[in-house]
Amino acid sequence: MVVTAFSGTSLAQLGIAYLAGKETEGNTFASILVGIAQALPSQVSANWLNWIILRTFIILPLQYMLQVNTFVFQWLGWKCCRR
Repeated sequence: MVVTAFSGTSLAQLGIAYLAGKETEGNTFASILVGIAQALPSQVSANWLNWIILRTFIILPLQYMLQVNTFVFQWLGWKCCRR
């Protein structure tokens, strides 16, 4: 999960270029690793920090401690999902 989260787009582009036969200077494995290393601090890390903070302080407490799902399904009248 971590590999695909941090470098999935770059690795997918590398695989597509390889399958299409477009092996150029910018599509080597080393250049992809350099691109990942340059993108991590500025782009990916901010998204992951946001996700971790949101999940820790909002999603997990609402889902597991307060069990908001039960209240929402009760409000909607969905007895089959309200356990």
